[in-house]
Amino acid sequence: MPLAFYYALVAALVMAYVFDFTPLGRRLLFVGRGREVARLNGIAVDRVRAGALVVSGLLSAAAGILYAGVLGSADPYSGLNFLLPAFAAAFLGATAIIPGRFNPWGALVAVYFLATGITGLTMMGIPLWVTNVFNGAALILAVTISQITRRREVSDIG
Repeated sequence: MPLAFYYALVAALVMAYVFDFTPLGRRLLFVGRGREVARLNGIAVDRVRAGALVVSGLLSAAAGILYAGVLGSADPYSGLNFLLPAFAAAFLGATAIIPGRFNPWGALVAVYFLATGITGLTMMGIPLWVTNVFNGAALILAVTISQITRRREVSDIG
């Protein structure tokens, strides 16, 4: 396995710990669910959001440094091919294990699903543009599942 996989696994472990076992993780999830409700409960919403933005920027910078190290060069356009798979993995990850809630394990499952699917398509000799169709279909599927889950939650409450 590539070294970047192990970095991602460690990052997922750390994020799972933070979100599940620390007050900071609870605040992040609470603010993500509803800013106004979190503010009314005494959480400094602006500070939590700013901190989350800073941490996500640091993680993105670390990923960019790792990617530049793998390539051996830096190109500002090299990451464009990862935009659609990143959205697809994020939405699939939010629906995979704990529906409607961000969870690192769901993100790992989603990335594994997308990577396995694209590898399988490549091994079958499918044209390269089909990978974008696969990622787009996965994104549409994830958003659809998310909407169905949300409607069920609303109908259960009401």
